[in-house]
Amino acid sequence: MLVPLACGLVAAALVWLLQARARGGSATRARGYRELTFPQSLRIGVLVLVVFSFVIVYAAAQARPDQALTASIVSACFVVGSFYLVWCVFLTRVWWTRDGIGSRHVFGRERFLRWDDVEAGGYLAWCQVFYVRGAGTRIWYSPMHAGPRALHRYMARRLDPVRVPMMRLHDGPDHTEPGR
Repeated sequence: MLVPLACGLVAAALVWLLQARARGGSATRARGYRELTFPQSLRIGVLVLVVFSFVIVYAAAQARPDQALTASIVSACFVVGSFYLVWCVFLTRVWWTRDGIGSRHVFGRERFLRWDDVEAGGYLAWCQVFYVRGAGTRIWYSPMHAGPRALHRYMARRLDPVRVPMMRLHDGPDHTEPGR
C-alpha cells in the first residue's frame, strides 16, 4: 500500500519539477528565426522514461500467467507513451520568423502559416496545447516548450487583437421568456 503511494508522490514531484524548470526558458535564436525548444531537464526526463518503460516491459515478462494480460497492457501503454514523448520532444520543431510560424516533424510534412493568414488561436485545455490556425493549417505547440512567452509577445505585437465578448458568470442567457 505504501509503495504505490510513495511512487505516486515521487512521480508528482518529478512532474512539478519538470514544469517549474520549463517555465523560465527562452526560445532559441538562430539566423532569421526563433525556435521553441524543450528544456534540457525535460529531454533528460523523457530519456529516463524510455529506459523505465523497458524496465516495465522486462517486469511484465516476469509476471505470473494469470497476470500476463494486465502486465502486457500496462507495459504497452508505457512503451507507446514514452515513444510518443520522444516524437514530441526530439522529432518535432516549432519556429517563427517575421513572415509566419511553422512546424515540422520527422514523419510528416512541414507546415507554415503566414501571420497575415492567421484566423484564430488559443489554448485547448483537454490536451494542454496552444494552437494557431488559418489558411487550412494548424500549428500546435506545448506550454512545456521553452519560449512560448516570447512567441506570445511577438504575436501580440504582430497580429491584430481579436475581439472576444466578455461574459460574466451571472450574465447567462435569460430563461424567463414565455414558452420556455
